[in-house]
Amino acid sequence: MSNWIDDEESRVRAEEGEVKRRQEREQVISRLAASIWHELLYAVEEDVKRLNKNEAIQQKVRCELKFFGESISSFRVEKEVYPAIRLYVSLSGGTLYVRRTIAKIRYPDKFPYQDDSVSRSEEKEELKLNMDVDGAPYFQAEDHQIIKLEQLPEYLLKPLLVEPTPTRRRF
Repeated sequence: MSNWIDDEESRVRAEEGEVKRRQEREQVISRLAASIWHELLYAVEEDVKRLNKNEAIQQKVRCELKFFGESISSFRVEKEVYPAIRLYVSLSGGTLYVRRTIAKIRYPDKFPYQDDSVSRSEEKEELKLNMDVDGAPYFQAEDHQIIKLEQLPEYLLKPLLVEPTPTRRRF
């Protein structure tokens, strides 16, 4: 006869150990998220300043990006020239919530622009904080893309660097 009770005990202990390891990992990630947030906030604000001072970038986007530190757990960056883009980022637990609102001109030849000539769309995504086997933190996008901490400001800001909509204004 097999000693199924010993096997069952081993399985239960293994499950309990896995649950405990998962809980400890989540606690570490939660503590880590707060310090990473402050680093991200600083890095994004500094990158916005550098982008605004860069002549080549300014020639391309034709406006300054505006950084707003909304609260201790969120910020936004805006590009006001069409296509206008508002990036809103917030942190909750170990998840970064990213929302990009994009306003495009449907009829660039019509000026002044009316409400029906502007279309708005919104993109949302969640980036989950995780750690690799060596304990190094990274974010993982919903499409499983791995984003290292040093790549995060670029990942967030690069979509704002689009050229303005060509318009022919008739005065």
